[in-house]
Amino acid sequence: MKAFMRIALDEMPKDPAPIEAGQQATVAGYDDAGNLMVSWDNGSGLNLIPGVDKYHVVETPEELDRSFNWLYKLQMELPDGESSKCPRCGKPFDAHRGAVSRRKYVMVCDLCGQQEAVEDLLKATKNEEPKALDDWYIIKVWQGREV
Repeated sequence: MKAFMRIALDEMPKDPAPIEAGQQATVAGYDDAGNLMVSWDNGSGLNLIPGVDKYHVVETPEELDRSFNWLYKLQMELPDGESSKCPRCGKPFDAHRGAVSRRKYVMVCDLCGQQEAVEDLLKATKNEEPKALDDWYIIKVWQGREV
């Protein structure tokens, strides 16, 4: 697992106070004991034990929607003027001054917002499909396919 990947919990069979199944987290890395350090969306810092706890990389449209909702919330909590990476292209931008994506409810940089508008226009006039979400920078990061 790479840092910044997004995972969803299946079960924590041996934990006396487990995280709820389906909860999502962002991977931070591994500790000295080999446990997977994660930051749970619910605020918990409980680590995962590889080989004991069951989890998977976010993949389904529903799981990705939850991750995008989490990301949008993070973007809105950033202080004004603080840079973030555009989830579509990966370039730095100010989320408070970007554009709302036409694909997912999340902020993207102005250039990506303009590209989505052009893609929609081309789709309407030439039946061309817009850029697939699999090509987005953030999906590649979340699924460990970072470029």
